[in-house]
Amino acid sequence: MANEMMDLLDTTEDVGGIPRRTLTIFFMIDVSGSMYGSKIGAVNSAMEEVLVDLQDVEGADAEIKMAVLTFSDGCYWMTPQPVNLDANWSELKAEGLTDFYSACKELNDKLSVSHGFMDSASGCYAPVLFLITDGYPTDDTDNGDNGINLLKKNNWYKAAIRVAIAIGDDANKSLCENFTGNPETVVVAHNSVFLKKVIKKIAVTSSQVASSGRSRTDSETTDPNTVESTVGNKQVGTIIKEIPEDDDDDFEW
Repeated sequence: MANEMMDLLDTTEDVGGIPRRTLTIFFMIDVSGSMYGSKIGAVNSAMEEVLVDLQDVEGADAEIKMAVLTFSDGCYWMTPQPVNLDANWSELKAEGLTDFYSACKELNDKLSVSHGFMDSASGCYAPVLFLITDGYPTDDTDNGDNGINLLKKNNWYKAAIRVAIAIGDDANKSLCENFTGNPETVVVAHNSVFLKKVIKKIAVTSSQVASSGRSRTDSETTDPNTVESTVGNKQVGTIIKEIPEDDDDDFEW
């Protein structure tokens, strides 16, 4: 897989005023061969629109950033560090295997204050974790048990809003439910029109919910029982139920 990088614009922050806490939205995107064609095309189109829509979400207390991890033959950070939302989207290409466990290890490493992406000096909101996939892991069990069990030990993962989009009726919905821990925060996208609508709606909604919640700078050292968050996931689950299916006859995967 060719290495695509974000074409970053000047994201120099204003040094005046009170530093805002950071909310990072993590996108884990399957770019294996089964995503080739209209599926990855729809993801690319939706992500371009999401970057614009999310800029309107930012409030006085939250600076929203995005981190994108792709996985196929291994995994790759499109964003070596979380980027501001005025970045341009570089189109993804799909080929190769589905190394989901590799992606979980990378995500776990970056969900860290000491050596990862959760080290904002002004503090961090619990992140939003977004999984987009259609397939079955080639380096783990069908349900991704090894990778997800690793993540379950991470307090930022526990505190996060977790959402998964299964692309197509034959997608691995069990993997998605295992990742989120809640079937209500899993949605099946049957066609490109609905996929774009779902990504935009859920990304905006989950960022609104997360940025109104608690923030932490020491999540890794806190009792897991105090950081586990179910309220945000319930709110997002309610929104997912309200997203209408499209009536048009768009091609279904």
